Amino acid sequence: MRLDHKPRLVCQQCGRVHYLDPRLAVAILLYEPKHVVYLAKRLVEPGWGQWIMPGGYVEPGEDLRGACLRELKEELHLSAGPLRLMGIYLDRPNTFTAVFSSPLIRGVKSSGSPELSALHPFAWPDIPWNHLYFQSTHLAIRDFMAESLWQEQHENAKPPAL
Repeated sequence: MRLDHKPRLVCQQCGRVHYLDPRLAVAILLYEPKHVVYLAKRLVEPGWGQWIMPGGYVEPGEDLRGACLRELKEELHLSAGPLRLMGIYLDRPNTFTAVFSSPLIRGVKSSGSPELSALHPFAWPDIPWNHLYFQSTHLAIRDFMAESLWQEQHENAKPPAL
């Protein structure tokens, strides 16, 4: 019995639904503590010339953190500080992107690759919102900004007395 009324691939012999597995990608939002995020420009289609967070698809058998570190090394020749999972975002109808954040390691310069330009710093007011390619980039930066502002407002707050 189907309750969702969506077309599905169904085995004609046993009636079992064949689900097409979603693709899983990772991305990393590199930042500096004082309202600066780092983005790279895509140098390939789709999205040539648009800004994104470094990242890519997860390989079979690879964990999310490992995929994130591999992509950062492959695309920008960088390593990262501690990774924190920010969220998982739906990018395309069948692609989920796990976004991690990490402070940029000071003194390290990215060199870019055939896929991405070197990293570019953006102060929050200068983020090119109309030129961000993936939905996960928009949403992750928005969530990161909201969380950072909340932490700044509450970092000196004392818990209520019991």
